[in-house]
Amino acid sequence: MKKRQCLTHEEMLAFYELTDFSPTDILERWFEVADIFGVSAGYLRPSDQLDKIVTLSFFTDDRVEDISDRAIELNKILGLSLELEMMRTLDDYITAFSSKNVKPSDTRSID
Repeated sequence: MKKRQCLTHEEMLAFYELTDFSPTDILERWFEVADIFGVSAGYLRPSDQLDKIVTLSFFTDDRVEDISDRAIELNKILGLSLELEMMRTLDDYITAFSSKNVKPSDTRSID
């Protein structure tokens, strides 16, 4: 991971530029995973497997349990019914728990 270039916020968001996920949510989830695993967010990539990030930090497998607990909490808070055992990568986590931006065409005015 140290051989990787450290990404800026803009470069992190570029992975999701073709989606309509909230940039704030994307970065919040990205940094949340980094904080839980004790690694620099800029060195993570969407394809990184959550259970492998542990080997990139100095922490034990307790961090996998921590991310699982957070995913369960977000699942409840956001009223989702996701199959959390299918969540394998940083991208899975970000796309599961990031809200979509509401576009003007998606809103209806009340007359």
